[in-house]
Amino acid sequence: MHSVDIASCNDSLFDGCISVGTVNLSNHDLGLGRLRVELIGAFPDSFEDAANVAATCAFNAFKDGMPTRPDAIHENVVSLYVRSTALPHVLLADPFLWQDGPNTLQESDLTIAWLMIVPISDNERRFARANGSAALTSLLEHQRVDILDLNRKSAV
Repeated sequence: MHSVDIASCNDSLFDGCISVGTVNLSNHDLGLGRLRVELIGAFPDSFEDAANVAATCAFNAFKDGMPTRPDAIHENVVSLYVRSTALPHVLLADPFLWQDGPNTLQESDLTIAWLMIVPISDNERRFARANGSAALTSLLEHQRVDILDLNRKSAV
């Protein structure tokens, strides 16, 4: 049986934002060798299911063996909690929102890295599949997309 704890912190990046993250996902071998991961995400504090999105991504890795590594996409995670969302999927990316962390950790013979949960649209998912997730991340950064806006328009 697998379990994962979720931590949340209001106003961590700025007022009106909630940050959520897995606490012990790195205790589980997800098939990445000595690399283990934790997930972190930032959402508007009005989004009551932020912790559920993080937990769903973690359980996707356990239950379905979904890739949980940089540039992986977990489909239909946000849409489990917001039925009519333009951003139903999640991209796992390097955590670029936090300037001073979270930092990669060394623990005995394991490396623990953080992956940021980024809600994405169907068109963005298709773009990532065709061009690579790194190209999508670059596009989001180039367009200065507000990834905290769950009502934003697709960058593609």
